[in-house]
Amino acid sequence: MPDATRQLIEAGQWLGGFVLLAVVLRFLWNWLVHRRLRENTAGMILARAMQGLLISAVLLIGIARAAFTLPYFEAHPRLATLLTQGLSIAWIILFAIVGARAINAGFAIQELGAESNKTRAEVQDLRTRHSLYRKILLSMILVVATIYALRVLGADLTPLLAGGTIGGIVLGLALQESLSNFFSGIFLNMDRPASVGDLVRLENGQEGFVEEIGWRSTKVRLWSDAMLVIPNNKFASSWLINFHQPAQDVWVSVDCTIEYGSDLNFAEGVAVEAAKAAMATIGHESEREPYVRWREFGESGVILRVFLPATDPETQDRMRSECIKEIDRRFAENGIRFAYPVRKILN
Repeated sequence: MPDATRQLIEAGQWLGGFVLLAVVLRFLWNWLVHRRLRENTAGMILARAMQGLLISAVLLIGIARAAFTLPYFEAHPRLATLLTQGLSIAWIILFAIVGARAINAGFAIQELGAESNKTRAEVQDLRTRHSLYRKILLSMILVVATIYALRVLGADLTPLLAGGTIGGIVLGLALQESLSNFFSGIFLNMDRPASVGDLVRLENGQEGFVEEIGWRSTKVRLWSDAMLVIPNNKFASSWLINFHQPAQDVWVSVDCTIEYGSDLNFAEGVAVEAAKAAMATIGHESEREPYVRWREFGESGVILRVFLPATDPETQDRMRSECIKEIDRRFAENGIRFAYPVRKILN
């Protein structure tokens, strides 16, 4: 048998052996996934992410082993070099896919764990931050894979890096606003002055719930259900009040003014009972009790402020509204009169 034929048969045997190994691994993989990991959700996520990658690696090894057995490539070094470069690029692509799938699987497992012990708003906040981190990490993998592929192809990266530096400066100046929003989004997700679902009051007095902190802008749903879109650099550089941090417990206050000469102790007791009735109306229970503080002697009467505990910032407006109605009704029933502005004109 000629040597060329013998080597061709040997190459076919190598390739067939690796193909058979890939088929066996495929069956073993399916058995492991469906038999052993059926109840393990995290394991299923990882298995699906890595599905096909081990088999692809085995096939690449088989192709390389079979190809370099052939004498044809020994007689044609240029083709051997091209084959080597092609296989190297294939390995780079495979490793990039492994990295990308591992990142997605890691985030998916973390989100799955959060769904069982966190609120819907906290899960949404986690997904929003993961979306930004995922884009950054996948972009880094793509850049690294591209650089290694160019090096395998023998490209001189020095002019590319030099040109990229100059181009990066020009591009940075041109996209200064977009880059500012991008890095502000990263800092917002790291520092986290507000999370998705938090009730915030902005510098201009507008209030709403944070819906999304993206790579370019932050979305706040106002009480009117309109969506306010704020560039990240503006959102990060302005002050805000977060009613959910450091804790959701807040105090709602209601001010009113009663006439001079009123029984202040009696009015205080009525105001506290009105506050308790308002809390009962909206079904709010708290270990903390409402209380009254006298503010000052106003132009028309004595000013008091009623404080009501609220564990949910979303109900504070309802609580304030119910408290105002209860104070108005109970003060009228008990003969406590509100003070009205009075102006005397002297002749």
